[in-house]
Amino acid sequence: MATAAHPRKRPREDDPEAPPPQRAPSAPPRTLPVSPGCYAGPFPFYGRPAEVGHFSLDEQRRYHGDARQLRYFAPPPDHRPDPPFDLLDGYQDRYVRRDEDVREGLDHLLRWVLHNRCRLPGHRPGQGSAGVLRVDGVCHGLEGG
Repeated sequence: MATAAHPRKRPREDDPEAPPPQRAPSAPPRTLPVSPGCYAGPFPFYGRPAEVGHFSLDEQRRYHGDARQLRYFAPPPDHRPDPPFDLLDGYQDRYVRRDEDVREGLDHLLRWVLHNRCRLPGHRPGQGSAGVLRVDGVCHGLEGG
């Protein structure tokens, strides 16, 4: 009993009566235009990131140019893999949710930069606030709070 092949199915590859497979026309591969002249210099040196300063946000998300909100966790001396306490205990009572309607962006980070230009690499003494900072980038971590 012969069965008709479903029109939407691929023919079996081992069927000698099957027509050869048709390939859809393919578009040429996309390429990214590159200007070799941009890469003629030596490869830049990327050193290990270093902390140059810190700032804190209090419960009302007010900026403080110090580490007053920085906390450390010291594990118990018995070095158990699972501490005998719940790190989330009391979290719901103390956590202050940030107002999602207030768009802070990088305001706090940039405020720190304005107040601490002399601590940043590339700052020249006597330049004041008019000088251009020569930094490759700014890296920061965000902590809740």
